[in-house]
Amino acid sequence: MQVKVLLSAARELAALAYMGYPEKPSFSLISAKYSLSERDLFALKKIVRWPKEAISSSIKRIPPEMAQGKEIRVDGYNVLGTIQALIEGEPVFLSNDGFVRDITSAYRSFHQRKIDDRAIELLLGVLEAIKPKEVLVLFDQPVSKSGELSSRVRKGLSSTNLKGDARTEKAVDTEVSKGEIAASSDIAVIKRAIAVIDLPSLIGESLEIKPLKFWKDYEF
Repeated sequence: MQVKVLLSAARELAALAYMGYPEKPSFSLISAKYSLSERDLFALKKIVRWPKEAISSSIKRIPPEMAQGKEIRVDGYNVLGTIQALIEGEPVFLSNDGFVRDITSAYRSFHQRKIDDRAIELLLGVLEAIKPKEVLVLFDQPVSKSGELSSRVRKGLSSTNLKGDARTEKAVDTEVSKGEIAASSDIAVIKRAIAVIDLPSLIGESLEIKPLKFWKDYEF
């Protein structure tokens, strides 16, 4: 889907949301107007959050200094997927709840996506800068090559000053949200977590990559 169309749809959807219109009919209206596919709608839902949910998520988002000395549990595919999108130049968006999200998973499944060593290096680098007490990076067990990816992250961890581990789990959302601090932009994790850190946002800043904001006008 063209990014320009997605941004236009997001602007109109957000306008309906903040005028108090119900979520489901609003998505249906925008979907019909822009002839959106199911995948397009999935992408749109990652960008625009309904006001009550957006506020609830945003108040859990913490700055990196508050994570120092704490345990951080990382939603592996979620976080590394967005980092990979950043380094590949794929579009990433700042949602209205304050979290940076990519939309690649709307169009490609996890097993179709590659995670470069560079993405892992950037993840571990930002974690080292935060200086957490411990790090646990979790990957979805049912997804193919999760074991291989967790092994690569474990190897990377051994070359850092970080104390931590990487492994596969059947219920990643639940396990990540149990940590002192969760690192994920997945709404299922954010809802359960006490505090959440947006690692791709920090990496984007270090790479001087600005996420797209649907409330701004862009020339493409």
